[in-house]
Amino acid sequence: MKNVLALALIVAAALFIFGCAENKEEKKKKELDAGYLRIIGKAYLEEDRLEEAEDTYQSLLDLAPDDASGYANLALVFMKQNNFKEAEAKIKQALKKAPENPDIRMISAKYFELTHQPDLAISELNGIIEKNPGYAKAIYTLAGIYENSEHQNALANREKYLKLSIEKAPGNIVPRLDLIILLLKKGDYDAATAQLEELPKIFPEFPKEAKEFYSKSLAALHAANGIGAISAVLSFQNFMKVTAHYQSDLRNLEGPNGILAGLSVVSLSDFNMMHAQTDESILDRIRFLDVSANMGLNSSPENGATSTVGDLKSGAFALGDSDGDGYVDVYFSVLSSQKNTTRGQLLQNHRGVWFEEQNKEAGFNHAGQETDALFGDFDNDGNLDLYVVKDGPNALYKNDGKGAFTNLAAKAKVDDPEAGIKSLFLDADHDGDLDLLVTRPGPALLYRNNADGTFTEVAAAMGLALTNATGAAFADFDEDGDLDIFMANAAGPGTLFTNDRHGKFSDITASSGLKNTGAANTVVAADYNNDGFTDLLLLSNTPGKASLFKNRGDGSF
Repeated sequence: MKNVLALALIVAAALFIFGCAENKEEKKKKELDAGYLRIIGKAYLEEDRLEEAEDTYQSLLDLAPDDASGYANLALVFMKQNNFKEAEAKIKQALKKAPENPDIRMISAKYFELTHQPDLAISELNGIIEKNPGYAKAIYTLAGIYENSEHQNALANREKYLKLSIEKAPGNIVPRLDLIILLLKKGDYDAATAQLEELPKIFPEFPKEAKEFYSKSLAALHAANGIGAISAVLSFQNFMKVTAHYQSDLRNLEGPNGILAGLSVVSLSDFNMMHAQTDESILDRIRFLDVSANMGLNSSPENGATSTVGDLKSGAFALGDSDGDGYVDVYFSVLSSQKNTTRGQLLQNHRGVWFEEQNKEAGFNHAGQETDALFGDFDNDGNLDLYVVKDGPNALYKNDGKGAFTNLAAKAKVDDPEAGIKSLFLDADHDGDLDLLVTRPGPALLYRNNADGTFTEVAAAMGLALTNATGAAFADFDEDGDLDIFMANAAGPGTLFTNDRHGKFSDITASSGLKNTGAANTVVAADYNNDGFTDLLLLSNTPGKASLFKNRGDGSF
């Protein structure tokens, strides 16, 4: 009996040891699998592959239900999908697992910011700073919230937290440049000069494009030329933004905002960040490869169309995320030689891998020759609608968010029967919704959005009824906080309209340096020299002739 008992004890001990070993192996495998899922999930999230990121993080939580980071990153996915209800739930679960984790608290602050609860965002960030005084991300994020805040002490608080960011991250150039601009706008030139003179200690060798504007900044400050100093510093900052050094510093300070919105200038992979030279412009390393055919963009249209996206001869072209999946879709039309009409096509972008026609599902049913198209959310429902300009009447397609479009042009009163040329969605009256500008051989049209699904034509009343307008572009050319409009003209020089607010625009072409632009059919507004001011490129009716007008920084060219 004793022998049997002893044998039983030996067997039990052996099974216990074997079970422990097996549990250790299983635990190790689970940890490895969880680590892999975290890496893959992060990659999907940074690439905006949100469905895959969601699936990956859910798999992580199935494997490791106590993993706080899984809940937190899943909250980020839902925030990027504008699913704030689910995001809030995941944030609460993450904080339950790790209530003091500052990174999760940062995501919570971002949630409050995106859901228009700035006081709660500020409170959350202050709580992080109180428990983690050296946490520069929270400090810099708080400075950013105060930049757009209507709080009576917003400017003072922004200055306070920018200075604290510099104190906690003295080698980071980003908050120092922000502080310099703030000090210049305050008129504190001595303090701005002192901060500017610190920059070479942080960044010993500026890129060649930035050196000129750094010198101009100091010269303007020494001459007490505040306006000149602001212009030069903004140009200097813009050139610095495209350096690997600046982008690295920005990544070190950004909280979830960097993941949610992307970098304002360029997004770098970790590989590029590691291999870039600190004085090398990212723009010098960008390369492009034509992948149109591989992605399905060169397939021949049906019904006798004579052109393709890759060889577009006639029609309209527009880019926009029509289905809200985070990927840019393509609308284009080409001329049918058989029917003498253009046929519109919507190509759905499948996660940046390939495009698929959605014409039948979309329901486009207009006829005529198109000259322009553009996406814009005219009814503020979160879905990009489509406006098509053609030889009359024009079409306005409301997007139902499920892939179907309905032409509401007549109901919305934007079905102009005359042939049009170009259209722009813009908030001309700054009331929070998109108005619509249409150029044509006759007087231009400005449809003011009534916020009820209809528009009222007010071009003449607003001073914008220019005849023979072809291309058009808008921007805040004079940096006064509102949108101005430039219209190219087929018969002569273009016209620059400054926004006077209160529903009025004034023609300031004569004093703007643009009175001799000549006839043009296309205009593009962009900051070609990265100095912070919007310039103008005009393409003439004469093939091969173009004119580039540099913005001086005050709205003149």
